[in-house]
Amino acid sequence: MTSVLASLECPICLQLYSSPRVLTNCGHSLCTSCIDVLSTTPSMVECPLCETATYYARVEDMQLNFALLGILEALVIDKAELDQAIRSEITMEDLQDCFDEEPDNDDGEADGCCPWRCFKSTSK
Repeated sequence: MTSVLASLECPICLQLYSSPRVLTNCGHSLCTSCIDVLSTTPSMVECPLCETATYYARVEDMQLNFALLGILEALVIDKAELDQAIRSEITMEDLQDCFDEEPDNDDGEADGCCPWRCFKSTSK
């Protein structure tokens, strides 16, 4: 299974999305700075995933991907920990196992809970 957390990486810079913008003609997202780099002509970018052209007046006017930003904000407590998690190839199944653990110590985290900060361990 593809890592859920790895899907939060931009396909161009391979980093966590930074100000992800929606390519309106195909629905894929890229970092604002990656759109600038990919633009072969002013006001046009070709999607690196599906090769669909998207035209825009200014990158800053393109729609931010608020859903993706919300997921990143909910997950990212410490970027270093998320980067470690991405390198560890965590899957949704791994996260679900962590959700299912019941807190059984004073800090509210389940014993054996994942070593990175998951949703449950950060929602105290």
